[in-house]
Amino acid sequence: MKYNKLLIVSSLLAVGLASSCSDDWDDHYKSASFAKGEGSLWEALSANPELSNFQAVIAATGYQAQLESSQIYTVFAPTNNRFTETQRDSVIALYQAQKQLVKDKYNDAIVEFVKNHIMLYNYSVTTGTNDSIEMLNGKHVPVTATKFAGHSFVGQQTHTNNGTLYVLDDMVAYEPNVYEYLSRDADFNSVSHYIEEFSIDRFVASKSVPGEIVDGVQKYLDSVTVFENEVLDKWLNAELNNEDSLYWMVPPTNEIWAAQVPVLETYYQYDELVNGRDSMMYNFPRMSLLWGTAFSEVINAEYTIADSILSTNGVPYKMRRYYWGSYDLSYYEYYRPYDEGGVFYGTSEISCSNGRILKPSVWNFDPYQTYIRKSVSECESLSSLDSVRTATTQTLSRVVVSADNPFYKNISQHAYAVISPKGSSNAEAVFQMYNILSNVPYDIDVIVVPASAGDTMALDLPTKFRAELHYHNAAGNDISTRTMVRPTYNWETTGTKIDTIRVGEKVIIPTCSYSLSEAQVKLKLTVTPTAADENNGKFTRTLRVDKIVFTPHQGE
Repeated sequence: MKYNKLLIVSSLLAVGLASSCSDDWDDHYKSASFAKGEGSLWEALSANPELSNFQAVIAATGYQAQLESSQIYTVFAPTNNRFTETQRDSVIALYQAQKQLVKDKYNDAIVEFVKNHIMLYNYSVTTGTNDSIEMLNGKHVPVTATKFAGHSFVGQQTHTNNGTLYVLDDMVAYEPNVYEYLSRDADFNSVSHYIEEFSIDRFVASKSVPGEIVDGVQKYLDSVTVFENEVLDKWLNAELNNEDSLYWMVPPTNEIWAAQVPVLETYYQYDELVNGRDSMMYNFPRMSLLWGTAFSEVINAEYTIADSILSTNGVPYKMRRYYWGSYDLSYYEYYRPYDEGGVFYGTSEISCSNGRILKPSVWNFDPYQTYIRKSVSECESLSSLDSVRTATTQTLSRVVVSADNPFYKNISQHAYAVISPKGSSNAEAVFQMYNILSNVPYDIDVIVVPASAGDTMALDLPTKFRAELHYHNAAGNDISTRTMVRPTYNWETTGTKIDTIRVGEKVIIPTCSYSLSEAQVKLKLTVTPTAADENNGKFTRTLRVDKIVFTPHQGE
């Protein structure tokens, strides 16, 4: 877990670092031959009294051994004029304070100072140099023939038997990446602390050095771990700590977090019998606030984002049906983000080493564009069907609409389900609805198609049906109710066109079923015309259903 920010950096101006490398990167990085000199890098540092403060930090942090080894490095060392004794002592004190608390790989003194001035392998600056090089901490730093990170070279480079030493007229300020910046700005304490709860070091046996086997357990001489964070990797789909990527993020401030989280918690109230309910009731409200707030250069070109921008939680058009149930749904995609009311409106930009933070003064993320979403049940899909009343209902059949049928373009997935009776009893089928939030008002629509959608020669007749909603209460008991918006239980179709019949309006489910594998919300459809109705040609006793849609109700 990250400890805290480097104390001495707060007094320095951040240097804008380039985030991409030149085509000659590999040539520089893998250079095996260079102009070797006498002695080691450590001896070269020790021989220059103007670098004594830098040398003291190297010794105190244990990096003397590296600079005396056969490994080749390039060192950019600031002179005592701009890296003072006070700053030297501050870095050493920080290292000592964290030494017993965190691993060296997370010690701020090493990450933000030592590794910020050293790169692996040899790098040669020439008169034509205009490049970006990667330091030991992963930061990419610009270098030219005369400057490194914007600071001038002092004198000539010194070649040693294990690398090259350059002297700088100033120290290199550490620029945090997007992930790191969150922990450095007190206005983001809430979101930073939440994300940090998920940070782990995962042991990688294949990259570690095995030692003895003790009591049947393999021990390791050198254990290699990699940083992982479930929020970044899984929930945001954004490696905000990756120096080789470019991200923008609009994180909620503490004030926004405090205002939004209690509201979101009302939407994720699971019944008492749900496994893991406490964890889900804690995490999903917070994750819902973060979903859609990160953006990647990989999927957004800089010149297009003024018109629209797709977050890392958004999905391309061709994948919308798979994720959201319809191509028409475009969650986590924002149009005109810089315009008034847009997600970037009223933000202030903060440069980071791998992108930028857009600090909001107001929260312009519309919940109906993000976490409050439609739920669509494609009735012809087996995954949508809960059950049929086998005593009165034939096996549900699926009809695919032909491309030349007049209704083809207006039927979702170009297919629908047929609910047909056995004998004189009413047919009945139950369909499942997933990812319904608690305490959100939903409008419930049943989309019904005519017989001619499957056969243009068929006789189109109206039908009637009842709708009964099933859901769980707080105790986990199944509750059923007939929902309606007019004083009748029988909904009548036209029989000649695609009908959207609203069977419920502003219906509130008291418990949440988001992410549950088993549906808790179900809609039972019962076809109600009698055999006599069918025999006299007034109604058909077959119901053809395209889909059921739960739409979050907006407005009064």
